[in-house]
Amino acid sequence: MRGIGESGLAELLKRYEKAGGRVWPRMQDHIIERMSASPVLLADFALKSGLEEYRTMARNALGVDEKGEEITTE
Repeated sequence: MRGIGESGLAELLKRYEKAGGRVWPRMQDHIIERMSASPVLLADFALKSGLEEYRTMARNALGVDEKGEEITTE
């Protein structure tokens, strides 16, 4: 999970619950699954909208360039 990582998410959920938020069993797993699907949902929207800025966002989220080839950081 990008950003805060799994341990950060666990801490966030612990603090959320302590502040009165509702947390259910396997909520962390649920969040991770939804976050992993978000680049695909963004790509679907980008294709349907035809807007280049969303295509760029989707490519970045998926880690591919304009040709659909994987972007490497080497």
